[in-house]
Amino acid sequence: MGAERIQQLVSDEDLAVTDLLNACEDYCAAVAGVEPERAEDAQRARNRAKARLATVHQRLKQAVLEVAG
Repeated sequence: MGAERIQQLVSDEDLAVTDLLNACEDYCAAVAGVEPERAEDAQRARNRAKARLATVHQRLKQAVLEVAG
């Protein structure tokens, strides 16, 4: 069970990293194109992705500690 949980969390973390990178790219493109509304939307998406990544990473760390302990 522990190894499966860690594998799932690693997959979730990979997805969260991809979402964060995409949001950052969208934000940069919007700022470069002087599109304030699009930049605001991209910034909100970036903030959500950062929060999701932090949550998944914390869960992954906890799962690894549980398996190691």
